[in-house]
Amino acid sequence: LIHPFSPRGKLIHFGLPALDHSNHLIQMATKHNTPHHNQCIVRPHLYRVALNAKNVNQLQHTAQNYPDLASWMSKEEMHDKFGIDSLGGIELGNGCKVIHVPSYLRGLWEECQVKAREVDGLIKWELINIPSCGTEAARDSQQHREDSSATVWKDVDSFNQHLAQYDAIILSAGAGMLHDELIS
Repeated sequence: LIHPFSPRGKLIHFGLPALDHSNHLIQMATKHNTPHHNQCIVRPHLYRVALNAKNVNQLQHTAQNYPDLASWMSKEEMHDKFGIDSLGGIELGNGCKVIHVPSYLRGLWEECQVKAREVDGLIKWELINIPSCGTEAARDSQQHREDSSATVWKDVDSFNQHLAQYDAIILSAGAGMLHDELIS
């Protein structure tokens, strides 16, 4: 989901510039979509449903403060459009969207390859796993990590030494990197 709002409907810090940059990257990745590849953009907008009075107030406030991104939908409109019973909701658009992450990452990688060829540069895709510092999720996924074709690093120091050979590094794994303490 691509949007600049917190769960309470407030604009997050740097939310609008992040939305603009995200949409620029999505546009670059989409250039490489073909009918045979999944499309990056699943839906050009998304919805938040109000299930209690507090949600109604929060989402109406979002729609009032950010009318270029959010529009309030009554409970009748939500029922007519989705067949659900709710207290209403908002439609987020104008850059807010649902993306297909694997297609997006594939398209973005293809764009990186194009840019590298333009400057006679070298680009390398390298799967790297760092076992977490003992979190339950990491222990549960350890068997999968050991069976994968990715390089497994046992500690952050050796991982950092390995990365020192590169001019630029792109980490792409979403919130899992924060959960596994890879970045802070």
